[in-house]
Amino acid sequence: MQRTVFAHPKVVITHRVLIACILILSPLVVGFFFDILEQIDIIAIRKLTTREENGTTLLDAVVTIRNKSGKTIKLQQGEFAFAVLDVNGQDIPLGRASLEEIVLNAPASAENLDDSEVSFTMNLGTPDRVQRLYDSLISSAQLNLLEPTSTLSLHFSAHFRLAIQAGQAWNYSNWIDLEWTIAPEVERTTLFGFLQAISQGKFHAPFQNQTTTQQQP
Repeated sequence: MQRTVFAHPKVVITHRVLIACILILSPLVVGFFFDILEQIDIIAIRKLTTREENGTTLLDAVVTIRNKSGKTIKLQQGEFAFAVLDVNGQDIPLGRASLEEIVLNAPASAENLDDSEVSFTMNLGTPDRVQRLYDSLISSAQLNLLEPTSTLSLHFSAHFRLAIQAGQAWNYSNWIDLEWTIAPEVERTTLFGFLQAISQGKFHAPFQNQTTTQQQP
C-alpha cells in the first residue's frame, strides 16, 4: 500500500541491500539515519511454522537481526511485507506483518555483536491461496534443498519510524519506507518443515535418511 507522507522533497538512497530508502528529512539527518540503517542485517531465518485460525493459514517466523551500528535503536509502528524471489527475480508474495516495536540493542563490542531474535506472524491466506503459494515456490523459487544450511533470496519491504538512543534521550525519524533484497541463512530442516506444512501432503523431503541417527547396539 503506497503512502504519501507530507509534501517535502524526497531523498532516495541506495545500498548493497537497501534498494530504496525514502526519508522525509533534512539532508544532514538523512545521512545520519542512513548510516544507522546500513549497519542492520537480517542474517538468518530460525523458525517457520504454520497454524490455522479462522479459515486462514498463519505463518510464524523468527528471524535473526544483527545490529552493527554501535547504538541501540527501535523500529516503531512497523508494517512489513515478505516475498521470495523466483529465478527471474520476481516476487512470490508470502505475507504481511505488523509490529508495534522492535528493539535492537547496541552491541557490546565489534567482536561481540548482539543479535536479536524477532518474531513475525504473517497471514498466508485461504487454503487455495496457500496451495498456489506452494506450487509457485516449488516450481520457480530459488530453493536450495541440498545443503544442510543455505540462503533464501527474499524481498523485504517495511514502513516504520526509527528511534536511536543518545544517552538518556532518543532521536526519532519521520516515517521511513525501505526495501531490502536479502539472503538470510535457513536450515534445510526449517525449510522442509515449512514446505511440508503448506503442501497438503504433496511435499516429500529428499535425503531424509541423512538426518536420522543410528541406534547404538
